[in-house]
Parts: sequence; C-alpha cells; structure tokens
Amino acid sequence: MEKHAVRISDQFIKFVSVRNKSILMRKIHFIILGFMVVSCGSGEEETKTNSDDSSSVAIVPVDTVVNPEIMYTDIDLDRLFAKAGSKDGNLFIIDSAYIANHAKADESSKLTGSEAKLLMSSIVEETAEWKVDEIADFIFFDSLRANEAVDEYLEAIDIGMTARSEGAIADLLEINDSTTLLLWVIDYNSYEACPYGWGIDLFGSLFVNDRFVNTALIAESSGGADAPVWGETLVTATINNGIIDQHQRDRYGDVDEEDNEIITMNYKDHQLKIVNGKLVRTFSDREKL
Repeated sequence: MEKHAVRISDQFIKFVSVRNKSILMRKIHFIILGFMVVSCGSGEEETKTNSDDSSSVAIVPVDTVVNPEIMYTDIDLDRLFAKAGSKDGNLFIIDSAYIANHAKADESSKLTGSEAKLLMSSIVEETAEWKVDEIADFIFFDSLRANEAVDEYLEAIDIGMTARSEGAIADLLEINDSTTLLLWVIDYNSYEACPYGWGIDLFGSLFVNDRFVNTALIAESSGGADAPVWGETLVTATINNGIIDQHQRDRYGDVDEEDNEIITMNYKDHQLKIVNGKLVRTFSDREKL
C-alpha cells in the first residue's frame, strides 16, 4: 500500500493534547489519591488490603487516528501467531525481567494497529482501567508511523501528551489442544516533564479453536510522577492450568513538611480464570479508592 504524508491540523493536535493530558492527569490523580489512602491508614509502611473491586471500565471506540481505514484490514491469524514464541502455558511465570525483555520488538514481532484493534475489541473490564486509552494511543501512533507523520506530531506535543507508544507480540501459550493465550505488550511514555508517565503493559488474548474471545491485562510495570509525588506499579503473574494468579506491588513516594522522603508499599492479589472458554476475573483484593 502506498504511503502518503499526512498534514496534521492544529485542531487535531489540540484535540489529542487535551485527551492525552486528561488521561495522564487521571493517572497522576490516582497515584496521589492512592498515596493519601495508604498514608491515612494504620501508619505502617507496608499494608495489605482485602476488599472486592466491582468497578469496571466501558470499552470506548478508537477515533483518534490519522487514517482510520488502516485499522480495518483483514487480520491474518497465522501471521499474527507466527510473530510469537510458542510456549507451554502451564507453570509459566511472568516476572519483571520478562516484562522488560519483551517491551522492545524487532521487525518480526511488531504489533500492528490493525491487530491491536482486534485484540482490544473485547476486554475484561475489571482489568482495563486506563489500559483502553493506552491501546488507543498505540493505534494512533501506528497510524502516525504509517503516514510518516510522527515528526510533525512530536514537534507539536506539550506537557502531558504521549510521546512514544510501541507494541510487540511476546509469546503464544498453549493452554490445551483447543485453547491458546497470546501475550503482547504496549510500551509507552509521555513527554518528559511534570507530570510524567510511563509503562509497559502486558496483555493476554484468549483464542479458542483459533477464534478470538477476549483480552485481559496480565502484568505491568508502570509509573508516574508530579513532583514531589510519584508512584510505581508492578504486576507479575503465574499461569497454570488455565488459572492466572497476579501479584501487584504499588510504591508511593512523597515528602513530609521537613522534606524527608516517605515511601509507602502496598500489596494486592488478583486472579483470572478461563471459564467456559472465556477469560474472567474471579478474585481481587484490590481496595476501592
């Protein structure tokens, strides 16, 4: 397909700027609020909570692309699966090293905007949070790259706007003879100023008899800051017999009135299962903020 350079209008840049700033500020607000909730608790530096999370995030259409028709090309599943390493889906461990090692893609494992559009079309809402926005940002950047418009976009970005978003296919896990879990990554960061945000999100997309079913966030390494407040989240996972046990560690930082740094740790557990051929959240001890 022939590529054409696309002129990005000032109105479009302003729209994306407002959208991205809103997303990033919500993330920073979440970090600050999380720190306040933990700090106002027992006063201990390490806490663990055990309450259910019934919140959900609706799936929103992706409409912030320069050339929308790029997203609607047919998906070749054989080609998609060929980008992944084939692994046994039992006793599969996803730690911080795994997340970092799969953040960067070579040409043979790059995720495309069309593939991301398919994989985000059905998401386990309890795991989505800001992740729908981050997948949408990747699709937007993939469109910029396809239209050779990245440089013009970067010349116009401002504080709070996404400056980079890349995607990669990681591994294809065989759960059983008919069921596979495709692991893929979105790696992003915002414009380097306060506030600032970054993250590596690792998703799992379930396929049954080579038909896409749904997607869930499996693991992540992310953070954000609006000095002096900062926060980091690490979610690791173990996959075994169709059960995904997730372990989350949140670190929050701030300074007291005497400029002494205060760091608070918070731990939570979650669980996903394949139930009736579909990924579902079956347990979460995440507190409501």
